[in-house]
Amino acid sequence: MWVGKGGASAELLKEIDKQLAKKEIVKARILKSALSEREARQVASRIADQTEASLVESRGHTFALYRPSDQEKL
Repeated sequence: MWVGKGGASAELLKEIDKQLAKKEIVKARILKSALSEREARQVASRIADQTEASLVESRGHTFALYRPSDQEKL
């Protein structure tokens, strides 16, 4: 997934939420144009808070989010 200059838009958050429900972990990259005066880690933390996920890793402009599935796996 890519975070563009629109930042953490409602559509992006909805898609990240959908992917987390399916896969539990999502890797995303932030475009430089999306950062303006904020750091990549701050953007990643905000997205994690809004999707109720944990920020697993943040390296450069790339970050990973984790949220356990609601369904029990057999």
